[in-house]
Amino acid sequence: MPKTKILDGSHLIEENRLGLESAFKWASRWGEVANNFPFSEELSGPDGMHFTLFVPEGVEHEEVSKAISVLRYDRDATGFTVYSLPKSFFEEMNWSL
Repeated sequence: MPKTKILDGSHLIEENRLGLESAFKWASRWGEVANNFPFSEELSGPDGMHFTLFVPEGVEHEEVSKAISVLRYDRDATGFTVYSLPKSFFEEMNWSL
């Protein structure tokens, strides 16, 4: 079973805003969404993909678990990183929660 890291991602907005915006736009365009949370994926080796999931601050752990379960079921997952971002960033990206 893949290990899950849950991290505060608020610092990413200043450090890598363009990368985050790009990830949100990519997720929106290509349907890279799990339980209504955008994600990005990266090949981590012959066994599959590592997923980075973006969730709003204060989201219930159960909701995050559902998103991870969807990705685990639908794809070859080797691991997950979950970043909690301020709800205001989701609003800026026009992402409905």
